[in-house]
Amino acid sequence: MPTLTDIIRLGKPRITWLLVYTAIATYIYAAEALDPLYIALFLIAGVLTVFGSNALNSYIDRDIDRLMKRTNLRPIPQGAIMPSQAIIFGIAWLILGTGLFLWIFNPWAALAALIGGLYYVVIYTVILKKRTIWNTVIGGWAGSMPTITGWLAAGKPLSMEPIILALIVFLWTPGHFWSLAYRVREEYRRVGLPMLPSVKDSGYTKRMIITFYLLTAVAIVISTLYITAYPYLITAYVSTALLIYASYIIYRRLDDDTAWKSFKISSPTLALLYTGLIISRLI
Repeated sequence: MPTLTDIIRLGKPRITWLLVYTAIATYIYAAEALDPLYIALFLIAGVLTVFGSNALNSYIDRDIDRLMKRTNLRPIPQGAIMPSQAIIFGIAWLILGTGLFLWIFNPWAALAALIGGLYYVVIYTVILKKRTIWNTVIGGWAGSMPTITGWLAAGKPLSMEPIILALIVFLWTPGHFWSLAYRVREEYRRVGLPMLPSVKDSGYTKRMIITFYLLTAVAIVISTLYITAYPYLITAYVSTALLIYASYIIYRRLDDDTAWKSFKISSPTLALLYTGLIISRLI
């Protein structure tokens, strides 16, 4: 019988928290009135939805996870959770999460959440991950959907604000992930996953990481034309500076140490940016 800790780990809480944070921050920013109960219900629905897609991803990737050092301590490779249990948890969480969005908020928010979850599981994990070096780019749209979900849950029609915020998440994901993947590229080669740093040479990888970091920085600057509150402006320009610095480190030299340093520098970018949204709404 799996422990509560194992069940929570199946949902990949470290990945979940950032996705849910972008969603809840967007919801808080867009909502006409802030009701603590609705914020709590949104948080629960968001966690359940992301946990569900992550659990199904863990089931599909269970054989690969066993072979990689960075993933072999996950609950399924460890034998703490059976693959059949992972499927049950994944489907149940996804249904409960999207069901809460439908019941408490509106059909559009539920649809956006469901699309994000299924896109991650089907398009990224099943179709793209083992077939193309552009898996992280094309699959990155899944990470953008929580922002759209938050905006729609607030009852707002889509506009440039949520679209540019979602675009920032989309552009940030490849460079950030490739910085990490470069450090463990030999593991990806060993298991046959065509992650860009494990297939292309260091020069090409360097150019692509820098390209997506700088595209993200440009998108953040463009977002300040639509979101002009001072707290957001401050976090936007700090985030832009972090991405430029991460690019500079990679530009000077790409090796395991600089890739890891770049990954760590770019890590707080989204959290910082979306915190600016929350503060802008609350003051």
